[in-house]
Amino acid sequence: MKRLKVLIALFVLVVVAFGQSVNVDRLERKAKRGNAEAQTELGSCYYAGIGVAQSYKTAAYWLEKAAVQGNPSAQHILGCMYFQGEGVAKDRAKAVEWCTKAAEQGHDQAQYVLGYWAYTGALGKKDYTTAAYWLHKSAEQGYVPAQYYYGQLYYWGNGVAKDRETVARWWRKAAEQGYADAQNDLGECYFYGDGVEENDAEAVAWWRKAGSQGHAKAIFHLGEAYEDGWGGLEKSFVKAMNCYMQAADKGSDIACLTVGGMFEYGENIKQNIGLAIKYYEMLLRLPDGAAETTPIFKEVGRNRLAAIYGLGKGDVKRDIPKAYELLKDHLDSDTEAQLILGESYYQEGNYVQAVKYLERASKSNAKDTSGAACFSLSKCYRFGRGVSQDIAKADALQKEALEKGWDEAKSLDDLLKNMR
Repeated sequence: MKRLKVLIALFVLVVVAFGQSVNVDRLERKAKRGNAEAQTELGSCYYAGIGVAQSYKTAAYWLEKAAVQGNPSAQHILGCMYFQGEGVAKDRAKAVEWCTKAAEQGHDQAQYVLGYWAYTGALGKKDYTTAAYWLHKSAEQGYVPAQYYYGQLYYWGNGVAKDRETVARWWRKAAEQGYADAQNDLGECYFYGDGVEENDAEAVAWWRKAGSQGHAKAIFHLGEAYEDGWGGLEKSFVKAMNCYMQAADKGSDIACLTVGGMFEYGENIKQNIGLAIKYYEMLLRLPDGAAETTPIFKEVGRNRLAAIYGLGKGDVKRDIPKAYELLKDHLDSDTEAQLILGESYYQEGNYVQAVKYLERASKSNAKDTSGAACFSLSKCYRFGRGVSQDIAKADALQKEALEKGWDEAKSLDDLLKNMR
């Protein structure tokens, strides 16, 4: 819940800043006399370590005193502390209880937190109806993150009916207040004509705004715009590549995959397998479930990297054990992984192992994968490699491969290259 911790910290700083310069001694005297505002501000000081030694435990002590008196800011922060287990034992029920008390008094950030927890399933399961209820209340008060996530509900039709015009309206509200995720997503709306009239120039303008804040996906989109000349931009592969590499460095999975592919296949740039490996490994190090991580991109990057090692591509020495380590946890479900390992063993001359994996890959529902596996298997049966020679079966497999669009003019590289 890193995003939540950041929001708590920002809110605490606002609470403290509201009183301008902090006189901790005076605050403490007022707090001890039961002044809820002073207790809230003093607790916030201890939470953030402003003017005092940072202490979640002491923060919780003063915030609870203020919360009991009904101070909504204290109730909100205390609820979040119970959620995080900061200064108090982690207790999700108390977290909801305190944040609900604040939200019912109209506290926009407490409303957002309740909506966000329900939206993400942070309390155990997702509850889009509750998410829509609280996010709407917070969004209507102008709280920017709530406006963005309320738009998300309409985008996916979670808890509300799908309505792309409503999506664009809420994202615009957040984007105009500088929320980078909303700026990027609104740019995508303009690019695809989703809820708004299609307008590439407007898309690029919003991506520039988000990109200036370091938004990885927006920077990647700017790279695409420079590469293809969208929105009136002059085509420039140099600027495009610069954007792609910036986005990759900021944790964009699709940027890591794109840059890795450009270096692996020498697309508009000199082939460099070492740099391809670097970017594929960057991709695989990205945490699962992160905002910029999509499983299919990691799957493609993993398979490409395994193929580099398994086939000994470029100056890389063939290393099938390394390829196997990359693929071993996916061999039951990923037919491309089966194909890569089968081809690697085939080229090494370990035909028994090659047949084992090629047989499995040949049953893939993906025509290219199955076709490639059938074609290599046909050679195994034709020449008795790893199996007893069987010309009839070889002919049948070759025919199946051809029917699936695969022949000797194609290679595993062709298949992997086209996976984007």
